[in-house]
Amino acid sequence: RFSTIMKQVANDLMPVAGDFIAAGDPEDPRIIHLSLAPIIRDGVFSGTRGILIDITENKRYQERLHHMIEEKDVLFRELHHRVKNNMQIISSMLQLQEEYISDEVVLSALHDCEQRIDSMALVHETLYRTESLASIPFGQYLEELARAVTEGFATVRDIRTEIDVGSIMLSLDTAVTIGLIVNELMVNSMKYAFVDRPSGHITIQLSCEDGGCMMRYSDDGVGLPPGFDIEKISSLGMRLVRILAKQIRGTLQIESSQGAGMECTVRFPKQAGNV
Repeated sequence: RFSTIMKQVANDLMPVAGDFIAAGDPEDPRIIHLSLAPIIRDGVFSGTRGILIDITENKRYQERLHHMIEEKDVLFRELHHRVKNNMQIISSMLQLQEEYISDEVVLSALHDCEQRIDSMALVHETLYRTESLASIPFGQYLEELARAVTEGFATVRDIRTEIDVGSIMLSLDTAVTIGLIVNELMVNSMKYAFVDRPSGHITIQLSCEDGGCMMRYSDDGVGLPPGFDIEKISSLGMRLVRILAKQIRGTLQIESSQGAGMECTVRFPKQAGNV
């Protein structure tokens, strides 16, 4: 093989480099990096010069690092999987508790808590299934979240959800926060926006530019009541939306027209892991 490489250098007059296993002890193989270049004098090939470097220890170290990374990747995935399972256990316990409660107000509060827990658990499930553990494909996550919220409200109404996120990836913390905001807005729409309406339409958009990201949520429902002020509202869901927006250093804007739906916009700076 070495002779073949030498002839290649002489014929092509081009340098050649590569890694090779040196002949010797099969129990302790040595890996050699070989660099060869032609010697040309007065335009004529006159020989070959080369460098041999024993890179065995470097290669072994790289292999150890590769195995460590694989092990940590498996551990992190298992961690996300267990967090998701634990959250589902909590959600199941709340469902069991509902069987012993007849108060409709309390039942509604428990159901809302289940939705929030399921929203957070879904983030960990999405991370468990994706290649990268550093960021979440937010479009895929929102599709599953919207389906879960819609199915959580047994209704004959035709509620369609349109999601426009593209290939944006979000860090874990940002994805959880935006997911909870969307969850609260969807629950609010399902409860109040489409009362006495056979159908409805919800739109969720997310875009990111150099300056930051913007999430826009809208529905074509009955709209918010006159005089609605997000800073003064007492309902837990809308208070959570306000608090969560501040948590990611975002600004919150809500617009509504009576009978023409509502629109909520959250602008927030890019975080580490947001793409």
